[in-house]
Amino acid sequence: MLDDERWFAIGYYDLAPDTRLHALHVRAYDKQSGRWRSYEQSEPIGSIISVERNGRFFFVRGHSSPSAAPTLVLDAALSLRSTLNGWPKLMLEDGRVVFERDMVHFAPAHSGILAIYDPRTNRDASFYPAGAGSDIGPEQVPGADEWIDRSIGDVRSGARRRLEFDVTIQRVRINQRDEYEDVGPRIHRRVTCNPRLRVPTCSSTMIKDSGFGIRDSGFTDQGLRIKDSMRPFAQAFARRSPSP
Repeated sequence: MLDDERWFAIGYYDLAPDTRLHALHVRAYDKQSGRWRSYEQSEPIGSIISVERNGRFFFVRGHSSPSAAPTLVLDAALSLRSTLNGWPKLMLEDGRVVFERDMVHFAPAHSGILAIYDPRTNRDASFYPAGAGSDIGPEQVPGADEWIDRSIGDVRSGARRRLEFDVTIQRVRINQRDEYEDVGPRIHRRVTCNPRLRVPTCSSTMIKDSGFGIRDSGFTDQGLRIKDSMRPFAQAFARRSPSP
């Protein structure tokens, strides 16, 4: 729900006998004009987590899985502008939005990717890590049966309006006991990006690194074997060719 000096807005679903999510409704009340505006779509986006406003655009964030939160972008007339495959991390003063792309939940690792969306041009571009595309699958280490797990912390506006955030990077693999196992040290980096460019450029410095261990990657709790129902997913990703 959004309730600011200009707008009241809410996103909801109708209650149905089958308890499933059906048509999504978004309604916004313009406190200046005293008028209601409405948007409806038949495809649900999961539970509505938040409704935010940046400039003249509304951002309605859903929750379709623990690793995916699609976001609707609606203009002031509540017409659909875009659907982002991810969730907002920071609203910029110029109207652009930094968001983290959705990820496949049942995967060997979760490789966070940051992107920036400009509602004026209706375009988005990934900017961290450099060269990242919009692929939501796990990021495999070229030539190795290993994956990159990348966790991105809160994005904040720092000195000289640079973007700042902390990242934790860990290589993982599936060992012979079907457990997810850390490969090498866990790396912590502080990243700074220049948002003045259309596609921000970033630099980073090391914070610290730590040791090895068995980890929770979404398939199992720490130290537990992969459930049989999840094994086909792990095998499929293990056969996946490295990204070019």
